[in-house]
Amino acid sequence: MITPKHTFTLLACLLLANLSFAQTVTINEFMADNDSLTQIVDEAGQYDDWIELHNNTNQTIDLSGYNLSDNGDNLDKWTIPSGTSINANGYLIIWADDDASQGPLHATFKLGKDGESIYLTTANETHVDSVQFGEQDANISMARIPNGTGPFIQQAPTFGFNNDGTMSVNTPVNDAAFKLYPNPITSQSFLEWNEADHVGTLDLSIFDAQGKLISQFEVTQNGPTTKIDLPLENLTSGAYFLHLNTEVYHANRTLIIK
Repeated sequence: MITPKHTFTLLACLLLANLSFAQTVTINEFMADNDSLTQIVDEAGQYDDWIELHNNTNQTIDLSGYNLSDNGDNLDKWTIPSGTSINANGYLIIWADDDASQGPLHATFKLGKDGESIYLTTANETHVDSVQFGEQDANISMARIPNGTGPFIQQAPTFGFNNDGTMSVNTPVNDAAFKLYPNPITSQSFLEWNEADHVGTLDLSIFDAQGKLISQFEVTQNGPTTKIDLPLENLTSGAYFLHLNTEVYHANRTLIIK
């Protein structure tokens, strides 16, 4: 016989289980109204909406068979493909563009900028994480602060990166400071760093489309303009993301290699 005490214990266990899932993999950030100002594009060069998952643990997690959906009555609306994993303390970007023909990490639904919900569940539709949101501003993401654990707040996107280090949406000033060319590229590309009023240090990180750190280095600006030959010779075709950090601001660039 199930007593009220047993019922309370069962509910507590279920709650703890769900909290455990949420602390392991979270919906960490999303953007439901993305356009060219962010310069965040998918493999096809399109400014699609996106969802960022984050692994809060020190071990790689296999996400094969997990589900993402914007419909609580249809939790397996899109299933993460077999063989998809998320690195320890890493990030995974899912494009919410309803265009699966563009790649394996393109969900079969779009995000509604007027507000809706996102659900992350396991293969047997056990709740992992979810978020309900209202009307969204263009080029502004919703991100968990503190990173991976906190409530959602609106901020400039930190696409594939720690939310605590906020990146600026690319304003005309930022566009003038960092020029990436040519892009898309075949074998070589340059980053021109132009800050007439500030000579300092640039920390540059290159991530792949799944948020894995590929390369990281530091450049010292020795004049108003510094031209950097990016180390791209070992990169295969696809989309990569450059995170640029100076003492003045943070910026974000997408690099497409064909």
